[in-house]
Amino acid sequence: MIAREQCRDERGTAERLTARFAVLWEEYRRLAEERAALESSTAWAWAQRLSRWRRRLAPEGSWRQKALRLFLRGWRLRRCKEVDPPTPGERQVLTLRCNERGIGTLRCNERRVLPPRSPALNQFRIAYIGSQIALDAATMRYRAHNLIEALAPLGGEGMFVSLEEVPAQLSAILAHDLIVLVRRICNDSLTTLIGLARRRGLPIVYDIDDYIFDPWVMPYVEAFQDPLGRAKVLGLMDDLGACLDRCDYFTGSTSYLAEKAAALGKKSFVIHNGLNSTQLILSQSAREQRGGRQHDPWTRIGYFSGTRTHQADFRVVYPALMRLLHEERHVRLVIVGHLDVGAFPGLAPFRDQIDLFPTCHWKELPAVIAGVDINLIPLELTPFNEGKSNLKYYEAGLVEVPSVASPTRIFCESITHGHNGLLARTPEEWYDALHELIARPDWRRQMGRNALEHVLQNYTPEAIGTEAAAVYRHILDFHHSRC
Repeated sequence: MIAREQCRDERGTAERLTARFAVLWEEYRRLAEERAALESSTAWAWAQRLSRWRRRLAPEGSWRQKALRLFLRGWRLRRCKEVDPPTPGERQVLTLRCNERGIGTLRCNERRVLPPRSPALNQFRIAYIGSQIALDAATMRYRAHNLIEALAPLGGEGMFVSLEEVPAQLSAILAHDLIVLVRRICNDSLTTLIGLARRRGLPIVYDIDDYIFDPWVMPYVEAFQDPLGRAKVLGLMDDLGACLDRCDYFTGSTSYLAEKAAALGKKSFVIHNGLNSTQLILSQSAREQRGGRQHDPWTRIGYFSGTRTHQADFRVVYPALMRLLHEERHVRLVIVGHLDVGAFPGLAPFRDQIDLFPTCHWKELPAVIAGVDINLIPLELTPFNEGKSNLKYYEAGLVEVPSVASPTRIFCESITHGHNGLLARTPEEWYDALHELIARPDWRRQMGRNALEHVLQNYTPEAIGTEAAAVYRHILDFHHSRC
């Protein structure tokens, strides 16, 4: 068994290294072609001539070279004085916030002409560049639209522009103080936007809520395991990473994502996913209707898969569910979303205890979640899943449904075991946690109330708005002070 596991680990390592080598080789070829084109250009020839004349007029170590360096340094300092820096008090507060949330350092060598500051210190304008396709709808809601709503009461004026609308909205985008690229890859219009933004000194932020910007993680993503599509997927992940590389800053939904971006040389921050006002209203209504189910003889365990990428995750809880459905005939398993139940033959004898529903619209989700008693969040403990946010926890907690989750970092941060949820790693821990919640309904309901209290303190528009405003203000302050 040990030899088999060692062989599997070595094979996985070989796949990751092969994928990474393919990306690096392709990048090397691209850079070599760009360098060859650059060196054959007229501008390069003139630059070489000017460099040779500079070395003749101001040789290395001569007094002329020192004088030239002093002149250039004085010219740069004079440009910096044209912009009013933040006051010492303001800078100290924002630096403390950055030390708490920011990870890594920013690397940038070019000088920029800074834009005029907003009329009021607490006002700032943010342009989010995203997507309108259905596949990205959830990401755009959590990483753009919810933040626009949450920032409005705090002085943040947000604008959402789809990638297709960028050329037509270019002037409006550049009138903002900060630009956020949400899960984007660079094309001609984004390249133009980035170039113009740099000339105006606008900070550019890359934002994403999945760990898919580094190709080495591909072997851990179940949806990307089709051998015929690996080359395409590898290119997509490389393109996402290349777009991140062209941005000045990074914001992600978890500290794990921020650390991975920081390892790539970006100054990184955490802005957690959160709720919008519509979700709060719909969830309150769902909680009120849920009160009429107190005497329901069934105990319902809910699994909300959402997409087709969760087959491997469901295997984490599969043995515990087989045992529970066999022992507890009053337990029902509710599966909402894409899951190939046929791939789990152990559930076949209990089909009369299983309810299957298609993926529902996010506005219908609170009522559906409120129809279960326990929420399942099983995840394989992989680098890809470590980057996932905890939205399944707080969406369930908002309707007083407690969750049992795998102990990824974000769930360990948000769930206090035994208070507002439970954490389970092994099949035995999953069985014990679910059995205990089924056997003790009063404890289960109290755990749901504790989860609701925690969610209302940390994931409302006010909470995420405060966090996002602090991060964006720090980025603006830091960007202005770098010159």
